[in-house]
Amino acid sequence: MKLNYAQRLRVVETFKSSLFAHTKKKRDVVSEHLASENIFISGRGVWNLMVKFRRFGSVETRPSAIRNCKNTKVTLRQLNHIEKMLRVDRGLTAETIRRKTGIRVTMRTLRKYCNILGWRKIRTKYCQTVSTKNRIERVVYSMFCIDSKENFNHTIFIDESTVAMNSNSRTIWFKVFPHENAFGLVGAHKHPLKVK
Repeated sequence: MKLNYAQRLRVVETFKSSLFAHTKKKRDVVSEHLASENIFISGRGVWNLMVKFRRFGSVETRPSAIRNCKNTKVTLRQLNHIEKMLRVDRGLTAETIRRKTGIRVTMRTLRKYCNILGWRKIRTKYCQTVSTKNRIERVVYSMFCIDSKENFNHTIFIDESTVAMNSNSRTIWFKVFPHENAFGLVGAHKHPLKVK
């Protein structure tokens, strides 16, 4: 049963009162005390209400940020903007896309539009990074080594590099592009990544 405004205020007053200042599991004790006043709320409900009160300074019912979004249509221009954003950063979340584009739709609807554009959410997998410029040079050098029967017996390999990581995510958006052969893999370097 949903509590009215007066009952929610009573929950906050009871929680803040000095009667329960030094009790363990305060929210459960407050919940039991309020049951004697015919205000039935769980300990978890008391905690959620207090979190809301501390965050917004009130216990009023707040209007939803995406109310009346059921019939909202996403324009072609907004879809193109989403496409460009995902090409630049595949680790974006639906919440970030919604905030940056200003589209007033639910996150579920936004994910559906991303799927319509051909993007799929997959778990992030890493592979060795090779820049486009170095790919041709590496192939030429390896062919030279094969032809000259090089076995690198008298070679010391030295590689010093610093890599700074800007972002990290557990899932990424993936779309099949004709020029890509690494299916959804994110380039990672051999050395430990440094977080800025």
